Amino acid sequence: MAFLTDHFFSESITLQRPTITQDELGGSIRTWADVLDASTIPASIQPLSTSEKITQGTRLLGVTHQIYIQAEPIFKRGDRVRTKRGDYYRIVGIRNEILFDKLWVLDAREILK
Repeated sequence: MAFLTDHFFSESITLQRPTITQDELGGSIRTWADVLDASTIPASIQPLSTSEKITQGTRLLGVTHQIYIQAEPIFKRGDRVRTKRGDYYRIVGIRNEILFDKLWVLDAREILK
């Protein structure tokens, strides 16, 4: 069973949370900081098919991927996920997929570079 889990959760992600600071003119600047207790979380990132995007779109506009994790749900809407490859995803929804707090799904929108 460990092999199946290791194979399914083959990606590593880092949770990032926005912080707002002011520049020298008083304007707001958004920067992203790693959330230390969530670094390198095992995950599975799955793109949605076109039909899934349409179905998901009625519930959450703009969802392009689902990210599966087994970590505690410290994620919040508006947080960002960074992969080791340098891809970024904005979290737009969080679901407890099979209850019992064992499998969480992050509905996410890919951030294009």
